[in-house]
Order: sequence, then structure tokens, then C-alpha cells
Amino acid sequence: MLISLTSAAASSSGEELTKQLNEVSKPVSFDWSSLVQWFNSSLPGLVNIGIKVVLALVVFFVGRRIIRALKKPIRRMIDRTSLDTGVKQFFSQVIGLVLYVVLILLILAVFGIPASNAAAVIASLGLTAGLALQGSLSNFAGGFLILILHPFRVGDYIREDSNGNEGIVEEIQLCYTKLRTSDRKTLVLPNGALSNSSLTNFSRNGNMAVNFSLKVPLNADTVQIQEDLKEILNRYPNRCKDVPVSAFIRGLTGDGAEIGYRMYVPVSDYWNCTGVIYEEVRRYLIEAKIPIPAQHMEIRLEQQLPV
Repeated sequence: MLISLTSAAASSSGEELTKQLNEVSKPVSFDWSSLVQWFNSSLPGLVNIGIKVVLALVVFFVGRRIIRALKKPIRRMIDRTSLDTGVKQFFSQVIGLVLYVVLILLILAVFGIPASNAAAVIASLGLTAGLALQGSLSNFAGGFLILILHPFRVGDYIREDSNGNEGIVEEIQLCYTKLRTSDRKTLVLPNGALSNSSLTNFSRNGNMAVNFSLKVPLNADTVQIQEDLKEILNRYPNRCKDVPVSAFIRGLTGDGAEIGYRMYVPVSDYWNCTGVIYEEVRRYLIEAKIPIPAQHMEIRLEQQLPV
């Protein structure tokens, strides 16, 4: 009885396996008619989307060329005004940004998005970006304050007191201010830091004071040396004639007398004049045979050491 049941189960399993193999060996058929039907039904929409994409690309490239062409006459119109140079640069960048926002609205209109909805989307994106870039917003606000309060202008020589960065202001942008240093480097400083920290404007009065110092022996004729130094400063061609040069005793030390001398020059000539004046002073000291006192150290022995 057990043997007959086992043979019957084996026969049933063999039939099921044969049936599964026959199912697997059947050729796979693909319903091309459904694919063609889907393509025919979707073709108008795909063509419409393709046309909109091509039209949006055309609007983008043409609009960008128009914006670039408009920037030059707009900049010339702004330059004709009596505004400060930094204000002109700031407004030029703002107008360029507004033109690109208008271009984005036109591209969204090509895809059928209403201008009101597009403006709401741009506003929400701007709010999100503003929350993520709070430092940039503070820099933008700082640039706006700089243009209103005018702690410095383009062309001024300033020094930021917190980090000691200094140079001539070349450009005041939306978020940053560019300085040109004496070695022709460009410093980019955030407007937020400049508007919230102390700084020194050396050219508020249009000129900069250049201070020099010279140490001479205590027994030297300091009165005559001061007159000679003032004559050297007066010979400098680019000095400000309306401010007289000066020379004075700055201090006395154990190894000599320190003489200070000063003149005023335009901001653009500040770094050039120092080398010229020091060279003239060097020649004067050689011709007048005036030595520069060297630092020395005196050592005294309180008791004689055994030999």
C-alpha cells in the first residue's frame, strides 16, 4: 500500500514539473499594439512639451543677449547722473538682477505658468534662500547702508580696524567691497562686516598724511637737520601744496634723537612717495656725513672675575 502511494505522488510531481517546463519554454510575445496606441495618444502632448522647451531655450538665449545689450546704455545713463560711483555700481547690478528675474518670468510663461503664480514661486524661493543665506542678506543690507551713510566711497583709502585689511576702494558691490592693496592684490571684504565694525578713512579730506622718522646722534644739529628734511619734502612734485610740510623732534632715547617729518599727498601716490623720500634722505645723510646711531649694549662687571 505504501509503495503504490509513493509511486502515485512521484507521478503527480512529474506531471507538474513537465507542465511548468512547458510554460517556461513558450515563446515570449510583446504586445506592440499597446505601445503604438500609447505613443499615438501621447504624441500631441510630447510634441507640445518639445515645442515649449525649444521656445523656452530661444527666449533664454535671445533674452540674455538683449540684457547684455541693454546693460551698456543703462550704465551710460547712470554714469551721466551725479550719483556717487559706488551708488552707480550698486544700481547697475540691481538693474541687471531685475532684468534676469523678468527673463525667468517670461520663460515660465512659455510653459503656461501665470505670472502671478510664478512671482509667488520666486518669492517663496527667495524667502527660503534668504533664511538659508542670512549672512548674504546682512552683507546686502550692509552694502545698502554703506551707500546711504557713505563711510567711504570708491577711490578712498581705508583700513578695516578689526583685521587690519587696508587698500583703495575699487568697487562697492551688492554684498562685497573690493580693495586694491599696495602690492596690487584685490581684497574682497563682506559689506556686513564693514558696516558693523570700525574703520579708518585716510582720504576723507582728499589727501593722506605720510609720516617718516629718522634717528640721529644726540650731539647732531637737529635744527638744521629738520630744515633740510623739510626742503627734501618740498621738492617732491606730487605733494599737496596747500598743506605745509613739517619736521619735529619726536622723542629722545639713549642712543639718539628721533626726528619725525610729515607731508600730505594724494591717495594714489601714497605708496610711491615713501620709497622716493627715503632714497633722498639716504643721499642727504651720506653727503652731510650724518651717522645713524646703532643700537648698543653696555655690560658692566661689578667685581673682577678670577683669571
